[in-house]
Amino acid sequence: MTVGASTRKGPARILIHVQHLMGIGHLRRAMSIATAVVQQGMRCTLLSGGMPVPGVAEDAKDANVDFVQLPAIRSADLSYKSMLDETGQEVSKAWLVKREAIIADVLKRFTYDAIVTESYPFGRRALRREVLGLIALARQLNPKVFVVSSIRDILEGFETAGERIDTVVDVLRTHYDTVLVHSDARVIKLDVTFPFVERLTVPIHYTGFVDHHPTVVPPTHVVPNGEVIVSTGGGVVGAELIDLALRARPLSRELSACPWRILVGHNLPDEAFQALRARAPRGVMIERNRKDFRQLLSQSTLSISQVGYNTALDILASGVKAVLVPFRSDTQREQTIRGRVFADARLGVMVENHERSPERLARAMDSACDLEAQSIDWMLDGAGVTASFISRQLRD
Repeated sequence: MTVGASTRKGPARILIHVQHLMGIGHLRRAMSIATAVVQQGMRCTLLSGGMPVPGVAEDAKDANVDFVQLPAIRSADLSYKSMLDETGQEVSKAWLVKREAIIADVLKRFTYDAIVTESYPFGRRALRREVLGLIALARQLNPKVFVVSSIRDILEGFETAGERIDTVVDVLRTHYDTVLVHSDARVIKLDVTFPFVERLTVPIHYTGFVDHHPTVVPPTHVVPNGEVIVSTGGGVVGAELIDLALRARPLSRELSACPWRILVGHNLPDEAFQALRARAPRGVMIERNRKDFRQLLSQSTLSISQVGYNTALDILASGVKAVLVPFRSDTQREQTIRGRVFADARLGVMVENHERSPERLARAMDSACDLEAQSIDWMLDGAGVTASFISRQLRD
């Protein structure tokens, strides 16, 4: 298909479509890319279809990103089989039509030079009509619009060939110009979870990981302070990991006497948070998540955490020795896959779901103390690389 800049006046305009369903990692990546787009002299509109996240609209305004909150959709549970609207009702056709009308109004305000769809067509299949309608209207308004699929390092559900693979291949060939993979290929390549890369007819580019924090590389002279940090991220799970870590602490040969800091997300109700603090043993500090988390990691002896996308970046950027305890779900394998890749690369010690116990975690903690310090300058500026890539495509 024809690609190139439209006959525009002024800076290029980019539109990003993102839909988060449970956690907020997808939205964070999209927001980081939108911010980088603006920083590189372009203009950006971010369409967010998930539940409103406190502070995001304000952050977008500060970054000069045009933020549009669509009528929200969320997953009913971790099976992702049922979608609910803002009222908790199953998403109706009328709700989807309302979203599509808002998207159409946004597209008609300006001529967009590039469209970025986060996850689709590799994910968000339930929004096929919405996303393909967006692309069709954008191309009608600007036949040269550049269309990008933006995906993270790990995909779900592509283990075997089938109709879903065929659909992805066909949609990319028909509607897209490129796929941007937000990963450092030295850590995780696309074919790890999409073993049909050779079937894709559009170019694939690795941008590096999209890091939403300023990168902190620990100075070589920093001596770990002996602190163990247990973190649960910003998602809706984590209580199980905290309990497991507390039970494993006295069983560790290396770390039972160290000071421990447990960081808890704001999703945990205050009553439960205060109860957790009240039963913390001596030497264990329990706090809410902190903005200087990565700096804490870079100075600590060990990190115990799940293996979500953003947590993985914290580990890579800080250089901390890590124990990886992936979130477990019957339908979600993302963290388990990422954890195994990290463990194989000696970037951490993983505790498999089927062997999760205080004794196993304590052994993993002691083993992690023997890991060599990281020395690789990982690609973490995926947002900036993405913005630069799009800018180049529109100039060429």
